[in-house]
Amino acid sequence: MKRFITVLILITILTTFLISVSSTTASQPISETAPLFQTGEECLHDLSGETVRFYHFGDLSGIYTFITLPVLAGFEDAIEYFNANGGVCGAEFAMEYRDTGGAGEAAQSAWDDFSNRDDVNVIFLYLTEDSELLRQQAAEQQIPIMVSTASTLSLYGENADEPGY
Repeated sequence: MKRFITVLILITILTTFLISVSSTTASQPISETAPLFQTGEECLHDLSGETVRFYHFGDLSGIYTFITLPVLAGFEDAIEYFNANGGVCGAEFAMEYRDTGGAGEAAQSAWDDFSNRDDVNVIFLYLTEDSELLRQQAAEQQIPIMVSTASTLSLYGENADEPGY
């Protein structure tokens, strides 16, 4: 249930952030954007005092830096915005990331660390190679992976006939 709520919150964050960025002009402060819940509905779960942590890793210092650093900055901006506005259902957001430099061994090490944390609900990746490397492990541990770039192998397996996790 907690994994479902985390993924639902993530989708809400990304959707809201993208809408707010696209509707905010350069002269309009971000505090004037629409609130997250406009319908007046109460949260299904009170998450006050909790922290939802997002784990991600990838090449932040190698040849893909020009792609991954803006993604990291977007994460930081979204987390700062939501936390400044009370979080979501009372929960604050935090992130922990690791630079792998594009090395498979470093990606495996980051996976081994993050996937064994008690509060892991989803792990974000940047590289196709990382998602291909970790696809089977994610399925075995039932940890969803969200990847910014993916291949048929990373999404559907060796014979392109298995759904990814």
